[in-house]
Amino acid sequence: MANQRIGWRPYAPLMNSVDADATAFISAAGITDLTQASAINTLVLQLKAYGIWSKMKALYPMVGGTAAKHRFNLKDPRAVDAAFYLDFNGTWTHSSTGAKPDGLTGYANTKMNLFTTLGASSISQSTYVRLNTFKGVFGGVYSPVLMGGWFDSFVMLQSMSNTSVKAWMGNTSGEGLAGTVTALGGMIMGNRYNSTTVFTLKKNEATINTSASFSVRNFPTLPYYIGALNSNGTPGTYDSNEIAFYHIGDGMTDAEAANFYNAVQTFQTTL
Repeated sequence: MANQRIGWRPYAPLMNSVDADATAFISAAGITDLTQASAINTLVLQLKAYGIWSKMKALYPMVGGTAAKHRFNLKDPRAVDAAFYLDFNGTWTHSSTGAKPDGLTGYANTKMNLFTTLGASSISQSTYVRLNTFKGVFGGVYSPVLMGGWFDSFVMLQSMSNTSVKAWMGNTSGEGLAGTVTALGGMIMGNRYNSTTVFTLKKNEATINTSASFSVRNFPTLPYYIGALNSNGTPGTYDSNEIAFYHIGDGMTDAEAANFYNAVQTFQTTL
């Protein structure tokens, strides 16, 4: 067939819109489910249409149902550390709806050094979680001493309870940005567009808190963990929420963040 692709064939509406980056991920992760393949293809096409694909550093769609498939970064689906290929540690449960750490030992190492990957001015991080009431760190990294005499820098997303979340965006321990939610389920995002604009904390498409008063630190040089906090090289503050999607990238404008949420929500709805 003229539209045949290795490992999958897109649904009819996508027959003339098969993206090469999506196909590379589908092939690398061994995705054979047509609904999943179509959803991935649509996600990549939408992120490119919105002009934010280039801002993404790591995108973990958590599709395929196994640890081997959940390890791949959609932005760079090579099975190497430099592509931020996940290492799952401790106890996880992998299923068709995502990856769930046990809240005691489970974390995933992205191998991403935020300082060298993102520079020092802009960052966005988000997770799409299934409803849970456990308090823990969705993902993040902390370093007490940084380059050039900077001290005490956090980058992380945390659930304080089933109605409260918090984000640190390269600021000190006392400057986390907290917000109230009716439930954890959905997308939680922290966003810092650059060093001079406000920090924002978002739940789905809504901004739930902002601040322009935080100090701006260099980002930690240690790897970012998912499912726990990398606290100066030691995992801790484990979480037990099922993760359906995770991303780390450059900071976005409010319009770009809204478009990003819409693309991810479409992806989740399709699945």
